[in-house]
Amino acid sequence: MNLHALRVFYTVAKLGSFSGAAEALFISQPAVSKALKELEHQLNMQLIERASKGKKLTLSEGGQALYDHARSIFAIEKAAIEDIKSRTGLKRGTLVIGTSTTIASYWLPPYLAKFCAQYPHIKVEVQVANTAQIEHALLECTIDLALVEGTPTEQHIISKHWQNDLMSVVIPVIPPFLMEAICRIFGV
Repeated sequence: MNLHALRVFYTVAKLGSFSGAAEALFISQPAVSKALKELEHQLNMQLIERASKGKKLTLSEGGQALYDHARSIFAIEKAAIEDIKSRTGLKRGTLVIGTSTTIASYWLPPYLAKFCAQYPHIKVEVQVANTAQIEHALLECTIDLALVEGTPTEQHIISKHWQNDLMSVVIPVIPPFLMEAICRIFGV
């Protein structure tokens, strides 16, 4: 079935007018008539009861059934378009983040809280694994974003430095000679 002709028929039936449909669809009135005739020919069925001038347009029994189906089809089309638009505007969808344990435990939570507050309809999933597993998941497209410690080894992954993690040696108060030995070992 030609969906353009179906849309023309649906618009004529909805507005009850050939000229109104032509105006709404930005086509000529003869183009509306032609599309309807082609659809009727294709379906081998009269869809609109042709009436004399001044009478209201009426649908045949088959035309009413087709109108009901067309209304459902175009409602689904509208819902699909709205759903796709909402996904491209960060209004809906799922974000899957793959991350190493340290980042998941210490760095990520405040960023997730901020993101979720700003985009409440985006579902966020976090997968925690070692760097090699996260790289593999990124290459397999099972995650959308990877946050790992260190530089990725895969040449197909583009990475960007995100955070500096200052590491410190923390020990209890100990005798100075032991402190010096520990500092030498760690190069501090």
